Amino acid sequence: MQNKEQILELQAIFSRRHVGLLVAMLLFMANNLVINNENDGMKYIACAVICVVLLLDVFFAYFSFFHKYTFVVILRFAEMSIIGMMISDIGGTGVGGMSDLFVIMFYSMFMVESVYMTDLTDAGNRVKVALLGQIPYVIRILYILLSGESDYTSHIVNTVIMGAVSFMIMFSVTRYCGRMQEYYDQCVFSKDRMLDRAKDNTDKINESQKTIREANEQLGIKKFELEEAYRRINVVNSNNNLQNKFLRMLMSSLDLKQLISRAHTMFEDDFHIDFSGLVFKDKKLRRKYNSGIDDFFDDEEDYIQFCDFFLSSAFIYEHSGIDGQFIDNDISYDEFPFFKKKGISAIAIKSIVTENPRYTCIYVLFSTNYNMFVDKADLLENIFGQIDIVAKNLSLYYKVEEMSIKDALTGLYNRRYLNLYFNNHFIEEKNIDHNVTLAMLDIDHFKNINDTYGHLFGDQAIEHVSGLIRECAEKHNGTGFRYGGEEMVVIFENKTLEETVAIMDFLRNEIKNTPIKNGDDEVCVKVSVGVSAYPETTQQINTLIDRADKAMYYSKQNGRDRLTVDGTFEGEE
Repeated sequence: MQNKEQILELQAIFSRRHVGLLVAMLLFMANNLVINNENDGMKYIACAVICVVLLLDVFFAYFSFFHKYTFVVILRFAEMSIIGMMISDIGGTGVGGMSDLFVIMFYSMFMVESVYMTDLTDAGNRVKVALLGQIPYVIRILYILLSGESDYTSHIVNTVIMGAVSFMIMFSVTRYCGRMQEYYDQCVFSKDRMLDRAKDNTDKINESQKTIREANEQLGIKKFELEEAYRRINVVNSNNNLQNKFLRMLMSSLDLKQLISRAHTMFEDDFHIDFSGLVFKDKKLRRKYNSGIDDFFDDEEDYIQFCDFFLSSAFIYEHSGIDGQFIDNDISYDEFPFFKKKGISAIAIKSIVTENPRYTCIYVLFSTNYNMFVDKADLLENIFGQIDIVAKNLSLYYKVEEMSIKDALTGLYNRRYLNLYFNNHFIEEKNIDHNVTLAMLDIDHFKNINDTYGHLFGDQAIEHVSGLIRECAEKHNGTGFRYGGEEMVVIFENKTLEETVAIMDFLRNEIKNTPIKNGDDEVCVKVSVGVSAYPETTQQINTLIDRADKAMYYSKQNGRDRLTVDGTFEGEE
């Protein structure tokens, strides 16, 4: 858990960034009230209140008011109370436009910022946060009592029930976040303990080296014995230096590709190994973190035999754990014929079994020299142990990272990752020399689905459509994203517009023809699709999303359940 100084700094950063939201809200109101000449200004009162709240928030942040924890707590409570009053009004009248959506979004934003101020590992704090989220319901009850609505008892009971459900949901969420905080603290503690142990080992090694040097000064031995003693000392020092160097390298980055490359270079330069690399059992990860093992074998059949043997579950689990490394200094080609063409004579392999089975892998060292690892058993044991620890920590890191970039409901990547993916792969690239196609899908009449069958079935419909999208993307080497609500995006690289249209039209029909179970009934949903392509329909790759969105909107406006290609409808009414 962060200390109060860190929390205050984080809250100040949140508030300073609200200036962008304030500008956006002012432009929104100016556009509708001045440019679009919408005279009904009453429905923008909520936006005006939000602007005032943001203005005060930004003012306090930029004029150094965020130096007392109590002040920030009171400020966040006041913000939530003000926005909560407006949400309570929405609870009575229903969502009526963009203003109401802004109220809900800003209430959620202030709620999230308040959560970052709280130690959720404490059960009392979790209850407080959950109760804080019930402000709109409390205000709604007070409003009902004071306004003297007819049938107020029924309205109060409904509001209390909604508040109770909201409280239970928020308490469950805060409880989960609290557990994640505890888990993160434990990971940090484990890492600190590992560093302490490494430091203790280094101190012991330095002490051992000092003792050896002092002993050598006192020994009056023969030349041969002295040379032998020095040779052994040099081996120990070399192994210790390599081990320390390897440990520093492993701790230098969280980028697995970078670590694999650095380890490969280190083994080749300092260990004179012919090949080294991390080989994943999962084929997709093996391709993603390509160690070059498939290129190492000249014959594909040799590569397949190698994977079948060394990536089998029996071999991996037999040679995992602290003392589970496999070392063979005199390879038998009768037992391992796939090494014969490359002339491999000695191998050392370490199995790594992580909490996430998908990241199970082996680290391999190949050498054409017999007995390459005879006098390096202890060194390999230490290095393999370091690799095992770092690999498991990286597995946990990537697991948490994946949770942050994937949508919980659909399993697709979320919109934040879409923006990051688009910027990293296309916007920041100077020259894109291959085709990039983008399809946007939207579930037709989704509001009617929610109104007819309920929001739970609406979520089920989104999950169903997303599952088919995910299968389609994986089958055709694409990437799927949840753009927002019932809108999804699929990106393909190295596919022409014609190929993408065929794939998406097949997917559209598959969605339409695959019913969803709703009790004893079967419900079919349909989607509207828009497709844009670089460079076939646009020469500016940064416009792909917007153009696909417009094509999809054209599909919605012209009958739904259809696919529209970007540019084919320009000039039509």
